[in-house]
Amino acid sequence: MVREGILGGRKGLNFDEGSVLLKGGQHNENTTLFLQSALNSAGTGRNILTKHMARDTFSVKSEVSLWITTYPPKGIKEHVLDKGIFQRVLTYWRHWTLDMKRDVNHELAQSVHNKPDFEVSFDQVSDFFSELKNKLRDRVLNLSGLSHLEWTDMNDDDKETTVMSVMDRMFKIDASYVTCFDFGHRRILYAGRTNGS
Repeated sequence: MVREGILGGRKGLNFDEGSVLLKGGQHNENTTLFLQSALNSAGTGRNILTKHMARDTFSVKSEVSLWITTYPPKGIKEHVLDKGIFQRVLTYWRHWTLDMKRDVNHELAQSVHNKPDFEVSFDQVSDFFSELKNKLRDRVLNLSGLSHLEWTDMNDDDKETTVMSVMDRMFKIDASYVTCFDFGHRRILYAGRTNGS
């Protein structure tokens, strides 16, 4: 029986202290290779993870999205140029001051014996992404001329083919789109809005 790992299927994953992925060693090299495949674009056929075992070979299609947080890793330019993983990543730089770090430490200390009061509930987050998923599906149906019933009856591969056929018409970049590459300050930024109308 084959059981998919965490990089299999459709999901969003949060990974904290992502700089450990950039350390040397055979294990991390293998992890980087798997992440490179896992983060390849869906619909290209290059997002297939293959693991060769002694008796068999397993293949899993990855459709994960990763949210990786870390302090600025050392040698990021070399990893961008040599390793390739950052070529598959939208990197957002946030300046983190000592005051911000102090505030977080105070919040953590206060929450030891107090249940944290979340401003955004789990249901709100879940509802947001469910609504977004439905809007994106409806846009695909509108562009492809398919009905909800036809979409429901399609298998995952056919759905992926349909989405790939209309992807260039899904969004339009507006005038606020800005790109900035600044390896000297370890910053890569892709910013702007997409217009789905």
